[in-house]
Amino acid sequence: MEIIGNKFGLDPRNISPNMLFYKDLGADVVDLIELIMRIEEEFDLDIPDEKVDRMKTVGQMVKYVNSKLKTLH
Repeated sequence: MEIIGNKFGLDPRNISPNMLFYKDLGADVVDLIELIMRIEEEFDLDIPDEKVDRMKTVGQMVKYVNSKLKTLH
């Protein structure tokens, strides 16, 4: 949530899992690419493009990242 908040200039406490990247956060394709790159760097992950295309909400992204982190540990 902190990374998402930093990217979109929001307090992480005000970000809801149900928020839509494009509609609620005002993201565009470049914003989403930059966000994914930051998450990949922060957590040493590789998130395939086809997975990113399916992530419409903050909650979907958080759930995916958490599941990837669990498989690494």
